[in-house]
Amino acid sequence: MNSDTFGHGLRYMLALRMDRKFSKIELSLKKDHGWTASPGFRIAAIDRGAIRFEFPRDWICIPEEDSVKFYDCNPPADNCRLAVSNQRRLEIANRVPLDELLTALAHDDLRGLHRTMEVVHQRKHSMELAWVEFQFNDSQLKHDARSRFCVARGSGICALVTFEFWQDDIDQFEPVWEHLMKTITLGEFILDPTSGARIRRNNPETG
Repeated sequence: MNSDTFGHGLRYMLALRMDRKFSKIELSLKKDHGWTASPGFRIAAIDRGAIRFEFPRDWICIPEEDSVKFYDCNPPADNCRLAVSNQRRLEIANRVPLDELLTALAHDDLRGLHRTMEVVHQRKHSMELAWVEFQFNDSQLKHDARSRFCVARGSGICALVTFEFWQDDIDQFEPVWEHLMKTITLGEFILDPTSGARIRRNNPETG
């Protein structure tokens, strides 16, 4: 869901899972809607608010089968890609330390990833998250790139976030990542998407 909170003709774009695929629906926002975002950003709410965060307002949202993806411009001319998904294997994800989940993700990647940093841990209220960055060389374009993996869990939700960009553009996209890590929340389900109001937090015991 992208909620443009600036200007006239505000629209709500809802990303929903249907038959294990994401789809996109646009709705008109109510005049007195409660959606607010930081200047220059829009709000993304995945699976009715199971995952919510802010992303640059001029980026493009493309729902795909396994995740919702955001690009700085239309592919294949994009220079940065953000992918977010709600993981369903909670019985596994809740038992494994976040560091081990990140290690497993990198191990399954066939691009020859080289870790550039130690794992970063953050905790916000009932949510915990961990992220790490890797460097790799794009085999087709012969260009060095960076890939960041983040796993966040809490309120019965486990989110996987990946963020990829060219290494030369790190100064441009670093603030985007920092803002994402600052604004991400889990389990705040939206009862009325056209108003943005009446958000209730998911019960961590029942999901």
